[in-house]
Amino acid sequence: MTPWHLEPVVWGCPLGLVPPLLFAVVLGALVGLEREIHGHPAGLRTHILVILGSTLATLVSVWLAELGYGRGDPGRIAAQVVAGIGFLGAGAIIREGASVRGLTTAASIWATAMVGIAVGAGRSTAFVGGTATLLALIVLWWLHRLEDWMQRHGMRDRVLDMQIAETADTTNAVLTALSDAGVAVEGLAVEAVRGSAGRRMCVRVRLAAGQDPARLVARLADLPGVRSVTWE
Repeated sequence: MTPWHLEPVVWGCPLGLVPPLLFAVVLGALVGLEREIHGHPAGLRTHILVILGSTLATLVSVWLAELGYGRGDPGRIAAQVVAGIGFLGAGAIIREGASVRGLTTAASIWATAMVGIAVGAGRSTAFVGGTATLLALIVLWWLHRLEDWMQRHGMRDRVLDMQIAETADTTNAVLTALSDAGVAVEGLAVEAVRGSAGRRMCVRVRLAAGQDPARLVARLADLPGVRSVTWE
């Protein structure tokens, strides 16, 4: 590992630590911009701050080790970043009925923090961090299109989010309509809606290849007791 140069030093602060911080901001902005474009809550600013913080923590850890503080282990602070970033990622995960949202955003936050550690560790590992960022963008952008293609060809599950009347007949009518349409039901969750007499029904389904989701939604919306139907 080739550490960053600490010279020159101004007011006791090594200016050689500034370039890796700027490089980290650029890498974090690339991942955050992709998340921002797709409308995720953890977007540009979140990813920049995550990678900036992890890079700074690693830089300070290496710097303190070179100055002879502690036992000279530059990985001690960085190791805490690996554990601590999990709490931030967990905050991006939301469970709604039969669906879980935010897993990809949580993973991108964690990966961005790991890139920050690579950038802060040294010049050679910064190149690895840049490569990892490029691979992350390929996964987030290109595989997103692949997942859309799989959904259109009936190869991935989707979740129907419905507001229904609080009757067993409505639930049975929805399941019957899905069965008649040739839709496979992979999961079902019904929960009460606070402050309302109705219920929320989340159904994880798998459409057949070539099946029109809009037509299925319209068919379900016409059922008695179904108040609204949306896709997730």
